[in-house]
Amino acid sequence: MSQNPDKNKYEIGVISDTQDLKGSEQIKRALEPLRKLEQGGVDLDMIVHIGDVGGTGIISKYVREGKGLEVRYDKESQEDKLSEEMEDYKKLINSSEYQEFSKELKIKGVEQDIVIYALWRAKQEKKYQESLEDMRRWVEDVVKQLGEFKSEVKHIVGNADRAIPEKLEAVQTLLKEQNIETYDKPIHLDLDKKKSLVFWPSINVNEKDDKQMQELNNTMDEFAEKMKDKESVLIFAHETPFKGPKKPGVYQTRVEDAGLPGSERVPYKQFLPISKYILELCRRLPAKTKIALTCGHMHAPREIIGVGTQYLKFNEEGKAKLRLFGLDKTINKEKYETIPGQKRTVDLYYLPAGEVGKFEIDDDGNTTYQKLEQ
Repeated sequence: MSQNPDKNKYEIGVISDTQDLKGSEQIKRALEPLRKLEQGGVDLDMIVHIGDVGGTGIISKYVREGKGLEVRYDKESQEDKLSEEMEDYKKLINSSEYQEFSKELKIKGVEQDIVIYALWRAKQEKKYQESLEDMRRWVEDVVKQLGEFKSEVKHIVGNADRAIPEKLEAVQTLLKEQNIETYDKPIHLDLDKKKSLVFWPSINVNEKDDKQMQELNNTMDEFAEKMKDKESVLIFAHETPFKGPKKPGVYQTRVEDAGLPGSERVPYKQFLPISKYILELCRRLPAKTKIALTCGHMHAPREIIGVGTQYLKFNEEGKAKLRLFGLDKTINKEKYETIPGQKRTVDLYYLPAGEVGKFEIDDDGNTTYQKLEQ
């Protein structure tokens, strides 16, 4: 995207994860508010899809089944703490056939145990190939409609897009056919001399991998240097800063006491490896820089997260304040304008799955978000 020194306001459409949307009509209803903006004469600078494209169809059913079993099975003690119904599951995942299947998939690039279990179940029911074709149709449904926008659409690769090599390949191929750029590595884009965007896709971080750690550190060095004079930075990241789906008891109690439904994924305040690098980048930017961090991934409504947590309180426009503390004693202090250990606050926008909205960055670098009603 080329810089525009004469532009004083930017309007950027955003779409959260679409993996729960199936069928052309459901997708059309979800995306309709952005279409109405375009039809009403709003000239969006771009539209950003911040996560998983489409779903996995048949595979999703097996994933849900496996999650229920996985949560109950304590791998440390090798036992189910709730009942004796886990015997078949334990025998299955410890069988030589399953272990061989798992090994083959991991060589292909499938890393999540829950996905391996789902594909095994599909294979056992002779639906393996059908499930992959079904998954591709889900992706195709979404991508086709993304390609119909007049505005330039950009996609940030999500975690579920990477879970199965066939899905990642389908996502990237179908997006390319629609001339939609997709990013599987962090990227910095200038809007103008004072404003920047950062796209931060989901990446499986292995902190024991020295080469990967060096690449991430180099990326932060590069981005921090490019943005050292920026007044405003808007970050689009697939992952939230927080781990899940662990459910701390106090969180669950608050949600239940409020009479709200539970959710599969909830945040608890321990930073994900990939998110630590996003937050460290935020700490590296000048104190004067206005930072807005936008993410999806969790799927739970803001209302539930706001009730369940004490540290995230969302206002009417879906914004919370996120305090960043010193992340590590070994941080190179020469790289920071703020001192590690001191507080710093960024604006956090969390977008539940399927939400569409519009960000506006004004001439002074102030960022506001408007959820578009469906």
